Amino acid sequence: MVGEIYPVVSVIIPRELENGKLGFIMAQELTGLWQLLGGGLNSTDRGYLEAAKREVLEEGGFETTLTGFLGIYSFESLKGNRILSVSFVGEKYNGVLTPKDPEILEAKGIS
Repeated sequence: MVGEIYPVVSVIIPRELENGKLGFIMAQELTGLWQLLGGGLNSTDRGYLEAAKREVLEEGGFETTLTGFLGIYSFESLKGNRILSVSFVGEKYNGVLTPKDPEILEAKGIS
């Protein structure tokens, strides 16, 4: 028997790092865990694309253009929930990162 499935989005956004290499932006949650920008769908989201853009704005503090579709992944979370993640690629961003989500400690480029 399959339990409830939680739909989420994640977005990989390339970022030039201080050492000149290319990394991607990640967000540190209050728990201390680092994750890609993303999260669950809200009842106001009109789909996965809108949710992905909203999550980037909330967790990274900037607007993005989605440039590609990465894939759909299914896994069990650390809490034992079944997750269905729809992942996208966003446009490269080298500007200031200012998370608006109070559950995010910081966002930065990581290799």
